Amino acid sequence: MTSAWVFPGQGTQRQGMGEELIDLYPGLERRADDVLGYSIRRICLEDPNGILSNTLYCQPALFYVNHLTFLHRRRLHGWPDFFAGHSLGEYNALCASGSIDFDTGLELVARRAQLMSEVAQGGMLAVVGLSLLELTDLIEQIGPQIEIANYNLPDQTVVSGDMAQLRALHCEIDRHQKGSSVHLRLSGGFHSRHTQPAAEKFACDLSQADIGDPWVPTVANVTALPYEPGTVRDVLARQMRSPVRWVETMQFLRDQGVDSLTQVGPGRVLDGLWERFIPEPVMAASAALSERMVS
Repeated sequence: MTSAWVFPGQGTQRQGMGEELIDLYPGLERRADDVLGYSIRRICLEDPNGILSNTLYCQPALFYVNHLTFLHRRRLHGWPDFFAGHSLGEYNALCASGSIDFDTGLELVARRAQLMSEVAQGGMLAVVGLSLLELTDLIEQIGPQIEIANYNLPDQTVVSGDMAQLRALHCEIDRHQKGSSVHLRLSGGFHSRHTQPAAEKFACDLSQADIGDPWVPTVANVTALPYEPGTVRDVLARQMRSPVRWVETMQFLRDQGVDSLTQVGPGRVLDGLWERFIPEPVMAASAALSERMVS
């Protein structure tokens, strides 16, 4: 059996996440509190004032819970053959594969969240039921200020960019009466040109971070291929601005003979995408639009 462990991104967070694991790894909780300067337990378990909907807190909290889940799964099941992560989850994949340690990963994720929370322009729209060709044709008709941010399935895509053009796209999809779309509750147009200034700032943080090469093959969102030696900093800097190529990531894993893919973190969104992408086992799986991962 060839296995891959994959880590989810923003959109899978929920109040109470990690509840069954936090007390098993008290040292990790202390390290997270020291890095962040606040109680990670309170954020994850209580979600005060709905703070988990704020990317500034959501990203560090999800990185922490993903890593807790990884530690526990590794204790029980050893190691997989491949790692990958969806957007934010890519940082967990790199941490699991030994490219970055937990403290460095959490510091980078907190900085990433800060920069992305400052992106006040644009928005994001999840689209289901249109082929890539159909969606691309509509985007070209509407204007140049929107672009594809996530390729989740051949008929499940996230579009990012100018709010007026996203509204126009939403109306066109309704008018054609094929497919559906929903605006995502996010502060900006992530994985698009709107995040280019943030990506440039983040590149400076990455240049100073202690980052090595993965010990286990780890598939990058930007290339949908395993990281080459010495490329982690550059690829992560590009990731914030580039689309998440998840369809191609799943295709690569399938081509490598992966027959067991497991989401390591809250929910089953990535499990569901895999089950829909791979014809066998034939399983009914659909992720709600509100659970689409985008950052």
